[in-house]
Amino acid sequence: MQGGTGQTPGSRILERNTQDAPAHVAAALNVQGHSPVLHLHRLRLWQDTPFLVEDIWLPLPQFQPIAEIDLNELGSLLYPEYENRIGLIIGSATEELSVTRATDGQAVLLNCKGGDPLVKINRIARTHTGDVAEYRESYGLASSFRYQVEIN
Repeated sequence: MQGGTGQTPGSRILERNTQDAPAHVAAALNVQGHSPVLHLHRLRLWQDTPFLVEDIWLPLPQFQPIAEIDLNELGSLLYPEYENRIGLIIGSATEELSVTRATDGQAVLLNCKGGDPLVKINRIARTHTGDVAEYRESYGLASSFRYQVEIN
């Protein structure tokens, strides 16, 4: 997202851990249930204002370098980091949008009330060869959400 201004949103990794893949994550990543994955809990910022809370899961051991890097060395955009650190290039992604309600934790991060409507974006990112590389769930305030698509 650059909002037409040429600016890149900021981001802050709030938590990074290795965990067994929950069933829905394993299915999205095409890995065995309970396979080890890297989980990133991230806050996206636009001009220092939080606008998205994200949970990102990456298969291990492929993404081990991201698990070990000093978080201060990670840039705001993850896809260039994947390319620079492990040589993996994201070639496509599929997104599904739905509406949900803010949990108390999301509400604190997004400066809203628990139960406020959020747009949830599920993304599966793939390499150029079609291999699934990342599963992501992003949550943003429905009141500030805009969607535009061009159909030719």
